Amino acid sequence: MTGWEVALAVVAIQFLIWYFSDDDLQTWLEKCAFGRKPANPAWDAGKQSDEFEKALKVMGLSAD
Repeated sequence: MTGWEVALAVVAIQFLIWYFSDDDLQTWLEKCAFGRKPANPAWDAGKQSDEFEKALKVMGLSAD
């Protein structure tokens, strides 16, 4: 394989990993009160808010 073919293969693999793996915000959305897979035991409002803040920090979307 030539250099451009290797680069294209690496980019394709990175895209597939990104597309099929959940980030922390997606995981929070699944586990929150309105998600498809609510946390067991169910989160109270404080726990849900704390987990949301953690997910935002990990994603780099928090002001802190």
